[in-house]
Amino acid sequence: MCDKIGNEERLLLLETIYKDNIAEKHLDEIEYRKLSEKKLLTSLKTDNYKIRSLLIYNLKKHGLFNKMPYMVKEFLNEEEKRAKEKFDQKISEIKYIQKKLSDIRRSFLILKGAGMAYTVYKEKPYIRDFNDIDILVEETEADNIYKYFLESMGYVCKKGLSEQLIYKNFFQHYAPICREGVYVEMHHHLTQKQDPYYIDTKRIMNNADILYIDNMPVYIPNKEDMLISLCYHLFQHEYREARFMLKPYPDIYNLLYSYKDNFEWNKLIENVKKDKIEFPVIYSLYCVNHIYKELLDVDIVPENVLDVLMPKDFYERKDAIVSRHLFNNDEIIGVWSKTHKERLFMGTKELRQELCRKYFFYTSEKYWKEECNKLNIPFEENFEFSPRIWEKYGRI
Repeated sequence: MCDKIGNEERLLLLETIYKDNIAEKHLDEIEYRKLSEKKLLTSLKTDNYKIRSLLIYNLKKHGLFNKMPYMVKEFLNEEEKRAKEKFDQKISEIKYIQKKLSDIRRSFLILKGAGMAYTVYKEKPYIRDFNDIDILVEETEADNIYKYFLESMGYVCKKGLSEQLIYKNFFQHYAPICREGVYVEMHHHLTQKQDPYYIDTKRIMNNADILYIDNMPVYIPNKEDMLISLCYHLFQHEYREARFMLKPYPDIYNLLYSYKDNFEWNKLIENVKKDKIEFPVIYSLYCVNHIYKELLDVDIVPENVLDVLMPKDFYERKDAIVSRHLFNNDEIIGVWSKTHKERLFMGTKELRQELCRKYFFYTSEKYWKEECNKLNIPFEENFEFSPRIWEKYGRI
């Protein structure tokens, strides 16, 4: 069982499991009378825990909804009322995009949200919350398609021209656009400029699966490429950005459980090796497997897959602090003081405070080492002039 996390965290994790009934026997271990109303509400209202509809569904399925604190029930009841309406609005927008782009003979893939909703969560698709619509288009067509969204489809972009240029050149998607309250992020890559990794999006588009939403055909990545996309999304935000979110974890777990009898692991291994993205993918698979194994005592990822793809330096790097904002090829600037499991439930502000502190130590020591070299003396970790000594004396 998960140590160092409380009833609230265990409940949230257990109630993210969709079809697998293995969670039921562990739910009895929760001390429901001791659940903190304030802690649960705080967690559920943040963007880090966008699993509200899935949580409501599972609490009711397991007969636990009425055991929730009063204000939690009130909040979730209101969320349930809005969830279906918001979901239907986004699905209508996807149909609109499909119709308009087919008129100009342009194709696109739906990433994450709706693609997961209608495959993994297909019995109750609206329980897969998503804020915006993520689509992937051919890089060579991206400029024209983005222009078409803005000039012929009624979309607007609230970003200035400079920021739009930054999005296009540095990030994996163009600046977000909006129509009637629904946001779209149009991806032309799955990785960002100066990332140490690159994912072959042409392969993903060429090998896409067709999905019917109310008899309208749309395209999504096949299940193996969908997993790659989910893994890199988790890795990018969590490992490279110090933004730990819960939703990617059940997405990966539930996708693997949904396809447990026909997932083509050999195809995944082949594509991961071709793209040379072993570390990002294994980081995500390892973390998801580790969290749920401690909770449920099961492996959702086959051990041989982890062994085949795991880089030799994986354990040295998995708890390292890096930042994509430094453009330094993910050079390690420190190591997290908290375990991965604890980080998963920490606030982004607290995590980034540690990142900034470690970067300051890293940079100051780098310059002090240079000065020591000039004096032809060794740099010693316990030097009193090093800012890292502030932690020793409790000065920060």
